[in-house]
Amino acid sequence: MNKNVKIFILSFIFAFALWLYINLNLSYSLDVSIPIEIQSTKSQALTDEIPQEIDVKVKGKGWDLLNLLISKNLVYNLDISRLKKDTKIITGQFVNERLNLQQNVSILEINPDTLNINFDRVFEKLVPVKNNIIVNLNEGYGIVGKANLNPDSVTIQGASNLINKIKFIPTETKVFNNVNSDITGIVNIKDTLSNLIKIDQKQINFKYFIHLSAEKIWMK
Repeated sequence: MNKNVKIFILSFIFAFALWLYINLNLSYSLDVSIPIEIQSTKSQALTDEIPQEIDVKVKGKGWDLLNLLISKNLVYNLDISRLKKDTKIITGQFVNERLNLQQNVSILEINPDTLNINFDRVFEKLVPVKNNIIVNLNEGYGIVGKANLNPDSVTIQGASNLINKIKFIPTETKVFNNVNSDITGIVNIKDTLSNLIKIDQKQINFKYFIHLSAEKIWMK
Protein backbone atom coordinates (compact mmCIF):
# COMPACT_ATOMS: atom_id res chain seq x y z
CA MET A 1 0.00 0.00 0.00
CA ASN A 2 1.57 3.27 -1.07
CA LYS A 3 1.94 6.30 1.19
CA ASN A 4 -0.82 8.37 -0.47
CA VAL A 5 -3.42 5.64 0.08
CA LYS A 6 -2.49 5.37 3.76
CA ILE A 7 -2.77 9.13 4.17
CA PHE A 8 -6.19 9.11 2.45
CA ILE A 9 -7.53 6.33 4.69
CA LEU A 10 -6.26 8.00 7.89
CA SER A 11 -7.71 11.33 6.77
CA PHE A 12 -11.05 9.72 6.05
CA ILE A 13 -11.14 8.02 9.48
CA PHE A 14 -10.21 11.26 11.22
CA ALA A 15 -12.84 13.24 9.30
CA PHE A 16 -15.53 10.66 10.05
CA ALA A 17 -14.62 10.59 13.77
CA LEU A 18 -14.72 14.39 13.90
CA TRP A 19 -18.09 14.46 12.10
CA LEU A 20 -19.46 11.82 14.47
CA TYR A 21 -18.22 13.68 17.56
CA ILE A 22 -19.76 16.97 16.43
CA ASN A 23 -23.10 15.44 15.48
CA LEU A 24 -23.42 13.37 18.64
CA ASN A 25 -23.04 16.56 20.67
CA LEU A 26 -26.09 18.07 18.99
CA SER A 27 -29.61 17.73 20.43
CA TYR A 28 -32.11 15.36 18.84
CA SER A 29 -35.56 13.97 19.53
CA LEU A 30 -36.01 10.20 19.43
CA ASP A 31 -39.13 7.99 19.29
CA VAL A 32 -38.93 4.82 21.37
CA SER A 33 -41.50 2.02 21.56
CA ILE A 34 -41.56 -0.14 24.69
CA PRO A 35 -43.44 -3.47 24.29
CA ILE A 36 -45.86 -4.43 27.06
CA GLU A 37 -45.81 -8.05 28.24
CA ILE A 38 -48.71 -9.05 30.51
CA GLN A 39 -48.37 -11.66 33.22
CA SER A 40 -51.39 -13.00 35.12
CA THR A 41 -52.62 -15.98 37.09
CA LYS A 42 -54.70 -18.70 35.41
CA SER A 43 -57.83 -17.33 37.09
CA GLN A 44 -57.39 -13.75 35.78
CA ALA A 45 -58.45 -12.31 32.43
CA LEU A 46 -58.44 -8.71 31.19
CA THR A 47 -61.80 -7.09 30.44
CA ASP A 48 -60.41 -4.10 28.49
CA GLU A 49 -57.72 -4.01 25.85
CA ILE A 50 -54.28 -2.77 26.84
CA PRO A 51 -52.01 -1.28 24.16
CA GLN A 52 -49.23 -3.56 22.96
CA GLU A 53 -46.59 -0.89 23.53
CA ILE A 54 -45.84 2.46 25.13
CA ASP A 55 -44.65 5.15 22.71
CA VAL A 56 -42.17 7.63 24.16
CA LYS A 57 -40.54 10.70 22.60
CA VAL A 58 -37.36 11.91 24.30
CA LYS A 59 -34.93 14.74 23.63
CA GLY A 60 -31.22 14.96 24.40
CA LYS A 61 -27.72 14.92 23.01
CA GLY A 62 -26.76 12.22 20.56
CA TRP A 63 -24.33 10.60 23.00
CA ASP A 64 -27.06 10.15 25.59
CA LEU A 65 -29.65 8.89 23.10
CA LEU A 66 -27.20 6.37 21.66
CA ASN A 67 -27.74 4.07 24.66
CA LEU A 68 -31.46 3.92 23.89
CA LEU A 69 -30.84 3.02 20.28
CA ILE A 70 -28.66 0.02 21.14
CA SER A 71 -30.67 -1.17 24.15
CA LYS A 72 -32.27 -4.60 23.59
CA ASN A 73 -34.20 -5.00 26.83
CA LEU A 74 -36.85 -2.27 26.69
CA VAL A 75 -39.83 -4.34 27.83
CA TYR A 76 -42.56 -3.41 30.31
CA ASN A 77 -43.47 -6.56 32.27
CA LEU A 78 -46.95 -5.88 33.65
CA ASP A 79 -47.82 -8.41 36.36
CA ILE A 80 -51.56 -7.99 37.02
CA SER A 81 -51.52 -10.78 39.63
CA ARG A 82 -50.20 -8.16 42.07
CA LEU A 83 -52.83 -5.57 41.24
CA LYS A 84 -56.35 -4.90 42.45
CA LYS A 85 -59.28 -4.55 40.08
CA ASP A 86 -59.73 -1.14 38.43
CA THR A 87 -56.10 -0.11 38.93
CA LYS A 88 -54.67 2.92 37.16
CA ILE A 89 -50.94 2.88 36.33
CA ILE A 90 -48.99 6.03 35.53
CA THR A 91 -46.63 4.98 32.74
CA GLY A 92 -44.27 7.93 33.19
CA GLN A 93 -42.82 6.49 36.39
CA PHE A 94 -42.00 3.19 34.71
CA VAL A 95 -40.54 4.90 31.64
CA ASN A 96 -38.08 6.91 33.75
CA GLU A 97 -36.95 3.80 35.60
CA ARG A 98 -36.81 1.47 32.60
CA LEU A 99 -35.03 3.82 30.20
CA ASN A 100 -32.56 4.90 32.88
CA LEU A 101 -32.42 8.36 31.33
CA GLN A 102 -29.52 10.72 31.88
CA GLN A 103 -30.23 14.02 33.64
CA ASN A 104 -29.94 16.04 30.44
CA VAL A 105 -32.43 13.80 28.58
CA SER A 106 -36.03 14.96 28.82
CA ILE A 107 -39.30 13.18 28.03
CA LEU A 108 -41.45 15.12 25.57
CA GLU A 109 -44.39 12.73 25.15
CA ILE A 110 -45.68 9.43 26.57
CA ASN A 111 -48.57 7.61 24.94
CA PRO A 112 -50.53 6.32 26.71
CA ASP A 113 -49.71 8.24 29.87
CA THR A 114 -51.90 5.92 31.98
CA LEU A 115 -52.99 2.27 31.80
CA ASN A 116 -56.41 1.29 33.15
CA ILE A 117 -56.25 -2.31 34.35
CA ASN A 118 -59.56 -4.14 34.70
CA PHE A 119 -59.86 -7.90 35.02
CA ASP A 120 -62.36 -10.58 35.97
CA ARG A 121 -62.42 -14.31 36.64
CA VAL A 122 -61.70 -16.61 33.72
CA PHE A 123 -64.66 -18.27 32.00
CA GLU A 124 -64.92 -20.45 28.91
CA LYS A 125 -67.71 -21.67 26.65
CA LEU A 126 -68.40 -23.28 23.29
CA VAL A 127 -69.73 -20.98 20.55
CA PRO A 128 -70.65 -21.62 16.90
CA VAL A 129 -68.49 -20.48 14.00
CA LYS A 130 -70.10 -17.90 11.69
CA ASN A 131 -69.22 -18.65 8.09
CA ASN A 132 -68.16 -15.56 6.09
CA ILE A 133 -67.22 -17.42 2.91
CA ILE A 134 -68.94 -16.07 -0.22
CA VAL A 135 -69.50 -18.44 -3.14
CA ASN A 136 -70.57 -16.95 -6.47
CA LEU A 137 -71.77 -19.78 -8.71
CA ASN A 138 -71.77 -20.12 -12.47
CA GLU A 139 -75.23 -19.99 -14.03
CA GLY A 140 -77.15 -23.23 -13.58
CA TYR A 141 -75.19 -24.46 -10.56
CA GLY A 142 -76.30 -24.69 -6.93
CA ILE A 143 -74.96 -25.52 -3.46
CA VAL A 144 -76.05 -28.83 -1.95
CA GLY A 145 -77.18 -28.14 1.61
CA LYS A 146 -75.00 -25.97 3.83
CA ALA A 147 -71.25 -25.55 3.91
CA ASN A 148 -69.45 -28.27 5.81
CA LEU A 149 -67.31 -26.61 8.51
CA ASN A 150 -64.88 -28.58 10.64
CA PRO A 151 -65.01 -27.73 13.43
CA ASP A 152 -68.30 -25.83 13.35
CA SER A 153 -67.82 -24.48 16.88
CA VAL A 154 -64.86 -23.33 18.99
CA THR A 155 -64.06 -22.93 22.67
CA ILE A 156 -63.32 -19.39 23.82
CA GLN A 157 -61.77 -18.32 27.11
CA GLY A 158 -61.54 -14.93 28.79
CA ALA A 159 -63.11 -12.60 31.34
CA SER A 160 -66.58 -13.87 32.28
CA ASN A 161 -68.42 -10.60 31.59
CA LEU A 162 -66.85 -10.45 28.10
CA ILE A 163 -67.30 -14.13 27.19
CA ASN A 164 -70.99 -14.02 28.13
CA LYS A 165 -71.59 -11.34 25.47
CA ILE A 166 -70.06 -13.36 22.61
CA LYS A 167 -72.61 -15.40 20.64
CA PHE A 168 -70.36 -16.62 17.80
CA ILE A 169 -66.86 -16.37 16.33
CA PRO A 170 -66.64 -15.34 12.64
CA THR A 171 -64.29 -16.55 9.97
CA GLU A 172 -62.38 -14.17 7.74
CA THR A 173 -64.13 -13.22 4.51
CA LYS A 174 -63.17 -15.33 1.52
CA VAL A 175 -64.71 -14.98 -1.96
CA PHE A 176 -64.92 -17.62 -4.71
CA ASN A 177 -66.16 -16.60 -8.16
CA ASN A 178 -67.40 -18.59 -11.19
CA VAL A 179 -67.75 -21.79 -9.18
CA ASN A 180 -68.95 -24.95 -10.98
CA SER A 181 -67.43 -27.72 -8.86
CA ASP A 182 -66.92 -28.72 -5.22
CA ILE A 183 -64.74 -26.40 -3.10
CA THR A 184 -62.53 -27.41 -0.18
CA GLY A 185 -60.03 -25.36 1.77
CA ILE A 186 -59.02 -23.67 5.00
CA VAL A 187 -60.18 -20.30 6.30
CA ASN A 188 -58.76 -18.39 9.26
CA ILE A 189 -60.75 -17.46 12.33
CA LYS A 190 -61.23 -13.69 12.57
CA ASP A 191 -59.66 -12.89 15.93
CA THR A 192 -60.28 -9.21 16.74
CA LEU A 193 -59.91 -9.66 20.51
CA SER A 194 -56.60 -11.53 20.65
CA ASN A 195 -55.46 -9.56 23.70
CA LEU A 196 -58.62 -10.39 25.66
CA ILE A 197 -59.80 -13.87 24.68
CA LYS A 198 -58.24 -17.16 23.68
CA ILE A 199 -59.71 -19.31 20.91
CA ASP A 200 -58.80 -22.99 20.76
CA GLN A 201 -58.83 -22.99 16.93
CA LYS A 202 -57.09 -20.62 14.52
CA GLN A 203 -58.35 -22.17 11.27
CA ILE A 204 -61.46 -23.95 10.00
CA ASN A 205 -61.70 -26.57 7.25
CA PHE A 206 -64.58 -26.04 4.86
CA LYS A 207 -66.24 -27.88 2.00
CA TYR A 208 -69.01 -26.92 -0.40
CA PHE A 209 -70.79 -29.51 -2.54
CA ILE A 210 -71.76 -28.02 -5.90
CA HIS A 211 -74.20 -29.59 -8.37
CA LEU A 212 -75.67 -28.80 -11.75
CA SER A 213 -79.35 -27.94 -11.53
CA ALA A 214 -81.93 -30.41 -12.89
CA GLU A 215 -83.07 -27.88 -15.49
CA LYS A 216 -79.52 -27.49 -16.80
CA ILE A 217 -79.05 -31.25 -16.99
CA TRP A 218 -82.34 -31.66 -18.92
CA MET A 219 -81.31 -28.95 -21.37
CA LYS A 220 -78.13 -30.88 -22.14
